Amino acid sequence: MQKVILASYFRSKKVRLIVGWTGLSITGVFFMWGILGFITFIPSMLDVFGVLGLRIPAAFTVLGLLMAAIGFWEFDED
Repeated sequence: MQKVILASYFRSKKVRLIVGWTGLSITGVFFMWGILGFITFIPSMLDVFGVLGLRIPAAFTVLGLLMAAIGFWEFDED
């Protein structure tokens, strides 16, 4: 019963759009940080996290892209 309710909740277009736009905004923040850090308006990710720490913003960027892919995916409505 709970699985059916959860499945219908995530198939809701409004919920999927919220998840998709949240994912894009997460990705956009790190993308803009990368661009602005490259042209030295703000400290770059390399300065903040170091070489080994670049996994942290990369993981958040991939998470945002996955959320956007799931959020904007069009389910087949049978």
